[in-house]
Amino acid sequence: MEQQINLGRPVAVGWLHHGSVSAPSGGGHWSVVIGFTEAVAIHNDPNGEADLVAGGYTANTNGAGQHYSWKNWQPRWEADGNGTGWLLTCHP
Repeated sequence: MEQQINLGRPVAVGWLHHGSVSAPSGGGHWSVVIGFTEAVAIHNDPNGEADLVAGGYTANTNGAGQHYSWKNWQPRWEADGNGTGWLLTCHP
């Protein structure tokens, strides 16, 4: 994912948005990672701002440029272990 972002290509990612961060669940949710830092993945999330600790979403419906900490988002993305996250890439 980070390689694609560095090439200027946003990446669609599927992750579990229900349940607590220690036990993520749900059928899955898709958002688009548009950037990252050492501490966060920057998402455009169509549902608004996720509550990554408790699960679900906050009252903030503006999902543009949401900063999701790796600490709380990565367990939801790689729910089956390191390297198991779902993503879609597009190449010109």
